[in-house]
Amino acid sequence: MYFNTLAYFGFFVLTLLIVRYSRKPGIALLLASAAFYVAAGWFDTALIATLVGTNWLLFRYVAAGKTRLILAVVVNIGVLAAIKYRVFLSGDVGVDHTAYIDTVLPLGISFYTFQLLAYQIDVVREPRLGERRIGPFTLFIMFFPQLIAGPIVRARQLLPQIVRLFAGRPRILRLYCYGLALCTLGLCKKVILADSLAPMVDDIFFLGPATMIQAWTGAWLFTFQIYFDFSGYSDIAIGSAYLLGIRLPHNFRTPYLSTSPREFWQQWHITLSTWIRDYLYVPLGGSKGTSARQLAVLLLVMGIAGLWHGASTSFILWGGLWGCYIGLHRCVLAPLARSGIGEHFLRNALAKACLWVIHLVIIVCLWVFFRAGSSTVAWDYLGVMFNGPVEPSSNLSLLVVGCVSLIALHYVEAQGRCATSRFTVRRWNRPIVWGALAGFCLWLVVLPSYTENPFIYFRF
Repeated sequence: MYFNTLAYFGFFVLTLLIVRYSRKPGIALLLASAAFYVAAGWFDTALIATLVGTNWLLFRYVAAGKTRLILAVVVNIGVLAAIKYRVFLSGDVGVDHTAYIDTVLPLGISFYTFQLLAYQIDVVREPRLGERRIGPFTLFIMFFPQLIAGPIVRARQLLPQIVRLFAGRPRILRLYCYGLALCTLGLCKKVILADSLAPMVDDIFFLGPATMIQAWTGAWLFTFQIYFDFSGYSDIAIGSAYLLGIRLPHNFRTPYLSTSPREFWQQWHITLSTWIRDYLYVPLGGSKGTSARQLAVLLLVMGIAGLWHGASTSFILWGGLWGCYIGLHRCVLAPLARSGIGEHFLRNALAKACLWVIHLVIIVCLWVFFRAGSSTVAWDYLGVMFNGPVEPSSNLSLLVVGCVSLIALHYVEAQGRCATSRFTVRRWNRPIVWGALAGFCLWLVVLPSYTENPFIYFRF
């Protein structure tokens, strides 16, 4: 049940009414979440039910400590590896895949296994965070707005809010305009922007770029397609949860306006970045020891982050190259920037703009490994980007305008998240605005589409 469909619109409105007027909103929301996942298929449903039940039994009947953590890792990562990486682990990694999304994966398996594992680690560290009742614990994992593609929430962020629902004390919201505005923004990103870019990106990557201009165009358009698609999902998820009385953490903060790799990962898929930092990088001692050891840990962690996205060498290479870029910036560029010459250089606005452009170009190049079906295809694509035939294009000016417009939209979005914009949302929090936003959302989901474009991260 995709968020950009009429089925979800009707399902959500019905769920919202039932939860709002139910004497047991927690149970109502749990049943709605279960129904949402049943629509994905019985195997998907049986799998998540089994994992939820197993993790709850581990929490209830295995003493907190290393034994429980080892069992939790074996169960959750074992199931994820058996289902998502069975072909990869068998050694069949040399096949050229034309698609970078595994459409046969159970919905959201990469996300809810990480959320289950984080829960087990957190409750061993802080037992007070644990939830002994099966109902609230199940809803914590299966809460349908964020179930499929995040945000990956922690126990301290979501469980207290769910406990309030089961206690019959849901949060009373007055700022409905905020939740509806997020849903509208997410649908605009997905339906108007991401789905418009998708056919052009697919054509270029499927057939292969013929010229340097075509190669850069495909990489640039995918850079924004995946952002509008994934951040659009996150906006709809956060907005839907807010209307149901649940606050979820934000997952994106205009990452393409960042000027360093560290800043990028602080603004892109924030909940995954913090998960990797807290449960992989820090426990492995990433910031301790010699520079060589720190770099080795960084490469390992980013390689795992790439593998999490998909069972392909191109994803591992994507993560590893990000690790190299972060390490280069940390060991060379950051100290240089803190030096007297670097500080003087960065005071110049033009110099800062040049650094931002270089950083953005690196991001665009790295996305090629993410989108390409294999590492071989990615290297060939990059070869055309930097050494392909340069043929004049009659549409070059139109392409430049389109590319500049995409980054301009990104900047406008950043301005829309400032304090002034939030104050404006509070001022316009009126029933007539609620109706207008809900109507616009309905119009977006019934727009005719020639191709089905599910959210990219629905099957990662």
